[in-house]
Amino acid sequence: VSSSSASTPLGGMSWAHEDTLWSAVAEALAPIAHLEAEWETAKLEKRVRDYFKKAGKTLDFGTRSWHELVNDFADAVFASLWQSLGDRPWLAQVDFLLSMDAAIKELFPRRLIAEVPELQFERAVLAAHDRAFEEQRFLPILWELVQEFVSPAAGTKAQKKVYDAADIGRRRAAESCGPTSDPNQAVKAFVSRWVDTAARQLRRATVGCLSATLPEAMAVQLFHSLLDAGSLPTTLVAEHGPPPRGWPFVDYAVRMAYVAYDIPFKDFGSGQAAGDDIAEASGAGRAVSGEDAAGTLEEVPGRGEGGGGAGAGAGAGAGGQGAGGG
Repeated sequence: VSSSSASTPLGGMSWAHEDTLWSAVAEALAPIAHLEAEWETAKLEKRVRDYFKKAGKTLDFGTRSWHELVNDFADAVFASLWQSLGDRPWLAQVDFLLSMDAAIKELFPRRLIAEVPELQFERAVLAAHDRAFEEQRFLPILWELVQEFVSPAAGTKAQKKVYDAADIGRRRAAESCGPTSDPNQAVKAFVSRWVDTAARQLRRATVGCLSATLPEAMAVQLFHSLLDAGSLPTTLVAEHGPPPRGWPFVDYAVRMAYVAYDIPFKDFGSGQAAGDDIAEASGAGRAVSGEDAAGTLEEVPGRGEGGGGAGAGAGAGAGGQGAGGG
């Protein structure tokens, strides 16, 4: 991108019209149209366009910044797509980036984004698209596995707490783990932060009853199954390849998280609040997260030389990327 186009505001560019969104959706769905068994192509295209347009009607253009609105829009669009079409195996194969770009330019008030530099706008749309896509792609996988590993006897509230904790943990991992040239450490850093945050969140949600809600052995099985089902971000898998089945590092990350957080609140003393950072307060152990994975975990069994090539996960759909699908 040239320096001039990078700083050119969108107001100087051609503005999207309804036919732009129309053609963008048709182009996005064309590669998978033959895989749709229930709806004719014209009906499918119309439904998807309607999801974009209805998402625009949910936004608060009066108080939110353009950047926040782009993310709100992406969340609304992909929530609708997965709620309506989540049972379609082809959904995760569709690239809706250009559709989202066209929809924003058509549906957002021009005053909000007319002065935004083109490159800044494009980067914001790309980031929001990828984040919302990943979050919605992951949630059905998570819920299915939580129902499998958290006993119904524990109650739906317990299942929901585990579901929320694992969801929050993955979001935080995605936010905090930046690019790295070392595939071993990139995947370790993500999994470490994911497990660590999930355990901390679940401890808070259960008021210290971490093991009573999700025993450590069950947590190990849950995270192994999540990785096997393709729950790592598609960009991470495309760049570094999937981890192998039965990756020992998962067991280690869960062990460290339970050492740090599987302690009743009363054991921290009267001055310890439930929401504090338990890893620092307890002294019982150090949770593995973030930058820790790049240093102290070198001695942990790695992903091996056969972890997958740089493009091993590219373009894989839900349940198909990662180690072995599911």
